Amino acid sequence: ATETPLDGDLNPNPWYTYPALEYLKQLDFRDKTVFEYGCGHSTLFWAARAAHVVSVEHDHRWYQSMATRVPGTCELIFECDSDAYASTIERFRDRFDVIVVDGLVTGRTRLKCAKAAVRHLREGGMIILDNSDWLPESSRYLRESGLIEVDLTGFAPINDYTCTTSFYLHRSFAFKPLRDRQPMPGVGAQPYNWEAGAMAERQAAEARAVTAA
Repeated sequence: ATETPLDGDLNPNPWYTYPALEYLKQLDFRDKTVFEYGCGHSTLFWAARAAHVVSVEHDHRWYQSMATRVPGTCELIFECDSDAYASTIERFRDRFDVIVVDGLVTGRTRLKCAKAAVRHLREGGMIILDNSDWLPESSRYLRESGLIEVDLTGFAPINDYTCTTSFYLHRSFAFKPLRDRQPMPGVGAQPYNWEAGAMAERQAAEARAVTAA
């Protein structure tokens, strides 16, 4: 057992819900830029997938620890003041394809971060709000900003309770799939393709037999 969020191949996982992770791992982020409130294993996750990652962190010891682990495509910023933390994204002229609202929670900080995120989201992009079930005002603000809300509830790494990670998609959201098939079979799924000719008929028959058993 480990208290570090890792996937089955021991790669870093964000502390998002597993349904959210399953979806994100299907998308191609290789030409995308990411801004992240709160650094950690999620930063390593995004660094392995995106073109550039900017992450702001409020805990100096954690910031120092992560600074030795991230690759050159990542930019880490330390900011302990909650207002300055939320407004860190204002330092950047360009907008971001993905903005993750996580990390610091004191003083309604995530609501401030959500408001800043909407202003700096690139057309066609997405905002990720973690622990959205505990952040009703932040959720409402993002939803009422004209974004499409998708709530993904389930277990997350390490936790023994369920929670929600929500995606807020720009109306022109159209990220490409990473592979030639989407959705990909999830963890523990049967890797069938019922539309692949003769093999499809056999797989469909097997599935019917399992269902009938």
